[in-house]
Amino acid sequence: MGTPGAKRASKEFRASIKEAIRLIKAGGLQRLLDAPPNKPLAEFLGTLGCNEVCTQLYTLAMLADIVGRGHPALWVLPDPTDLYPRVFRWIAYLLPLKRGFSMEHRSSKHDIMLELLDGSIGIFQHVLSLPPDRARSVLLSEGHDAISDIVTIWLHWPELLAETKSKKDEERRSRCIQLPQSLWKALGQTDDDNALIATFFLRAVSHKPTRLFNFIARQLHDANLRLARDDDTAWADATSFVIISTLLLLYRDLSMRLVPGGMVLSMTIFTRLAAAKRPHLSEICLRLLNILCSNDSRALSTALNCGIFSLLAQLHAARLCHEDSLTKLRELISGALSFPKSVELFSAHVAMSDLVRQSWVLPEEKELRELAERRQALLKVASQDWEANVRCCNPNCSCAPDARLRGCPCGKAVYCSSTCQRADREVHKQSCRLLNEGSDPEIGALRARDAHFMAHVVKDYLRENWTRLEAEVGARSTGQVPLLTLDIAFGVERIDLQWVDLPEPGGFVLLVESCYRKRGQKGSKKAAASSLAVTCPTYLSADPLTRLRIRRLVPPTRIVLPAALTAFFADRVVISVLVVLPILVHAIDYRGGT
Repeated sequence: MGTPGAKRASKEFRASIKEAIRLIKAGGLQRLLDAPPNKPLAEFLGTLGCNEVCTQLYTLAMLADIVGRGHPALWVLPDPTDLYPRVFRWIAYLLPLKRGFSMEHRSSKHDIMLELLDGSIGIFQHVLSLPPDRARSVLLSEGHDAISDIVTIWLHWPELLAETKSKKDEERRSRCIQLPQSLWKALGQTDDDNALIATFFLRAVSHKPTRLFNFIARQLHDANLRLARDDDTAWADATSFVIISTLLLLYRDLSMRLVPGGMVLSMTIFTRLAAAKRPHLSEICLRLLNILCSNDSRALSTALNCGIFSLLAQLHAARLCHEDSLTKLRELISGALSFPKSVELFSAHVAMSDLVRQSWVLPEEKELRELAERRQALLKVASQDWEANVRCCNPNCSCAPDARLRGCPCGKAVYCSSTCQRADREVHKQSCRLLNEGSDPEIGALRARDAHFMAHVVKDYLRENWTRLEAEVGARSTGQVPLLTLDIAFGVERIDLQWVDLPEPGGFVLLVESCYRKRGQKGSKKAAASSLAVTCPTYLSADPLTRLRIRRLVPPTRIVLPAALTAFFADRVVISVLVVLPILVHAIDYRGGT
């Protein structure tokens, strides 16, 4: 004996069949085969002809739904590949937002607009359920823009629906939201297909990705609010936005764009909710978070501020995600700890959260927490040193020592005013040009304060390893100088120690090339050189004049890069920053472990 729900569904299905047959017999679908009128939509909307077309669209959608449920014999119309291109002309004509038609005064036409929306969605769903080759042929046929119409419905459903008071409205909302997901299933078979679909999304927002990401951020926020009210229908809607966002961000023209902080915040909240109530969604959520944080350093900062570290610890302990996804996020966080802002955000979150100090936290997260604690201690020292020693780079500056400093766009020189910057321009412009030409176009130059912090990270490593390094360096002749390459993105890892020519070094010199990797990706030592995103060649000597210049933070201004080193660094993928780090100015002192 069937369940009451099954009986009710069967009863509704039979009623749908009767209604579709009645409508077809009453007027057929002939009007849909004709071309739309050559008049403004405002003049056509509300007329008898408009109502007739909307009713026929709805009828066709009902018939398509019945056929899709296993009753192909009821399809008495032309083949879909011949019929739907004609029907799409009407959908494109009637969708008001595609023609710049205002929705503000459409209250009297609300019912007919809902009928149009139901019919359009039903027709698109039937097309997308066809075999991929046939669906592709219909959607991309000449003379219409069906994919654009699908994206329009998805992007503007709030205006089309106006409000969601009834169960029927909630169903319409979900059908609108999930329509592009069906589009991707039907057409997204290759990278070219994915790029094509993403292009239609960009066109729908006039090639302004920020509008697209802001829309997604609002919808994810709304879904989170619905979940907080125990509205279980929000799970499917939010998941659809996660999937669509992931697919869109695989498209290069979108992956390189900044995303709003609200999107990262909403994704972090949704991932927490999913981990608690829908564990099977954790992996796809974490995958999107990884993409967001990899593409945008600001997104990673927002995620740190939202407590993504405790979320990482929770997902890892519960074994809810693949190890590769967890490792990627762990490396992103670790790489971010090369920067003062990220260290501050991480430490503030850990200080407020007892969760990350529980006994169940696994070793990988404990190691990351310990790295952050060490960097926090170094940041405190670096900040004190900055306040005590860094001054305006204009040698003739007469401002107070504690004047607020602003950085040159190259990221290295700092000035207290535009007047001082102009005064020092003739001296600084050559090194400024070198820095800007060598900077990574996706990352840009390193800020002076960031480089200052990295100097202290390197100094801490040298202090601990000085005895061994001194013995290793001292075993070679003085005709060359050692170049030590350190990766500071994952703790501090020694990559290489090479010997290069440096004419007239002016004393005992060690070059330290501290670096962090592109977008938090860690490769093997063998492949390290090809994965560097920013390098910091560091000139360190006991020369008093050099020391003075270091104190004034004008590293490249009065130190010319020797030709031998220019050739050496040209082999690197990116040379975006030249930093003089005040490390081995006191090299002799390190012998005693100070």
